Amino acid sequence: MAETENTTQETQPAQPTQPTQPKVGMKPKWLIDTERIEKQKDQGIFVQVAWKSTNTVDCEPIGLTQEMDHSEYPISIERPTGYWAPKMDWNAVPHWLETANIQQGMLLEELKKQVTELSKTTETVQTQQKNQNVESAQSSQLMMMVTKQLGIMNTKINDLADKIAPAKPTNVTTPTTPAEPTQPTTATQPTTPATEGGAQ
Repeated sequence: MAETENTTQETQPAQPTQPTQPKVGMKPKWLIDTERIEKQKDQGIFVQVAWKSTNTVDCEPIGLTQEMDHSEYPISIERPTGYWAPKMDWNAVPHWLETANIQQGMLLEELKKQVTELSKTTETVQTQQKNQNVESAQSSQLMMMVTKQLGIMNTKINDLADKIAPAKPTNVTTPTTPAEPTQPTTATQPTTPATEGGAQ
């Protein structure tokens, strides 16, 4: 029976969740300040909570010591419920406006400026790196050219040395086969008279 109950509970569709108030960390500043002043009102320090809104102050909760029955510049007694960054529009019929988009636009512009600055910094760094790489590549090419030229010069020096070497013999060669004795010619040999049979 317990198994059937568990199965039934699991198969029932989930109830739609109702929107809840944002957590304290997600509350707008004006609401956090309002709740603080409302606690002071509950303690008897103030008789009413109101909101100041001017050209320089968008929405600042304040505690009143005398009760007001209508809004009057710069104090509104109408709570700006549902607004994240409210500002009172005092023209014609006073009413709250949402300035979050304006603030987001300003924030967006500030972020754009930061991105532009970062882009410029990145471009500068990349340019410096390219210059260093170009210099490094040029140095490498120069070294390769110098090395190549040295190799060519060494080859030319060796060739030149080989051409000069026969004019100044450094090795004396000795013949490996004995020279044949030369026979004196008859014209150069002294003639002696032939004697037959001894002295006369």
